[in-house]
Amino acid sequence: MNCMMRTKLILIILSVAVLVLAALFFVSPPGLIKSGGEKKLNPRISWDDDDVRTGESVNFTLSGVPEGSNVTWTFSDISWNSGNFTMYGIRVNVVFVFSAVYRVEAVVREGEKEGRDSAEVSVKNPDEKGTFDMSIGTWERVGGVYQAEGSGVLLGPSITYPEIYLVISLQRVTGVVTGNVTISHQNEVLYTGESSEAAVRGSVELRFHATPEELAGDRAEEGYGQEGLDMNIILTGAGVADSVVSIYIELYY
Repeated sequence: MNCMMRTKLILIILSVAVLVLAALFFVSPPGLIKSGGEKKLNPRISWDDDDVRTGESVNFTLSGVPEGSNVTWTFSDISWNSGNFTMYGIRVNVVFVFSAVYRVEAVVREGEKEGRDSAEVSVKNPDEKGTFDMSIGTWERVGGVYQAEGSGVLLGPSITYPEIYLVISLQRVTGVVTGNVTISHQNEVLYTGESSEAAVRGSVELRFHATPEELAGDRAEEGYGQEGLDMNIILTGAGVADSVVSIYIELYY
């Protein structure tokens, strides 16, 4: 009899313990997971559509976190390693201007609690090439030399000003080649640079460096937002029209 009573008592205690644990699980706030007695944030990144194209507005949302949490987003170009940009808020709107694969990471903090999630987003050009594509434009003979004017390249987007390193390499050229680069924002010129080098064994490499201070000017607190920056390139020199041109851009935010 005593044995049966002890068995019933144990079963009652176990039942109560299960009910208490179930109650604690169901009343926990959404986005919080109990681990070792401490609550941890468990965020999840989502966005509008997997078919993301350059120039289109994309909404990113971080779910599973309390409203009003401090959220930092980092978007990193992992295809071309051309830089990254940062945004803030549970919901952010982004317009990508480079076709590339971006690593998206969101870090959320609320008091002493912290959580993070990451994802990869493939951004394609509207023409579905899915690769970085910069056109140098058409070549013309001007005053005995060949000249090419770039069609413009958007850099960004960002809420701050980047540091830009630009390298233009030309193969199959002779003599001196000169490169002129202009970076502007909505038709306002922010940076101009010129570089001239003599060809060595048919090759020339021109380098340009634009600092954040040069690009910001008097608008340091404004940023340039989603509009991005426009880059224009002019190359002059004998044989430039028949050369092979490659352009490498690095951006640091």
